[in-house]
Amino acid sequence: MRKKYIKFLLPVLIPICFSGCVWIHVNDDFEEHLGYFKNNSSRNIYIQCNSFYDYDNSGASAYYAQGFNLAKNTVSEGGAPYPNSYYHPYFEKLLIVDTDTRKLLKIISAAAYLKMLGMPEIKVVKNKDGGQTIYYNYYFVITDELFE
Repeated sequence: MRKKYIKFLLPVLIPICFSGCVWIHVNDDFEEHLGYFKNNSSRNIYIQCNSFYDYDNSGASAYYAQGFNLAKNTVSEGGAPYPNSYYHPYFEKLLIVDTDTRKLLKIISAAAYLKMLGMPEIKVVKNKDGGQTIYYNYYFVITDELFE
């Protein structure tokens, strides 16, 4: 039985391998949308992002708050909501607090935040499989003028 398969496969595989036949290879292309806070102010700040989630689409939402410290003249490693974000679907507001004086500096609504969000910085990275990943990096720039 085995000899039958070998006799059948061998004449079929040899012409395919040596005929210059193009093997189909799928290149995987990905898009990543990432949000960052950029602190260009003269203050060390704490940023809290408040959101509501509906995990099981039942209508019952849960409150979620994420916060982190951001030193002056630095960019966050992530955490800023961006348009059409799965992680912040019901983004409500941002609270910005001065970490040195513990004073609330600004409350920013989601609508105001989206108007102030810059256009994405686009970065293309080639993948090992021949595809590419396109990174859309959105920056929310915090300056001293924001607190006036």
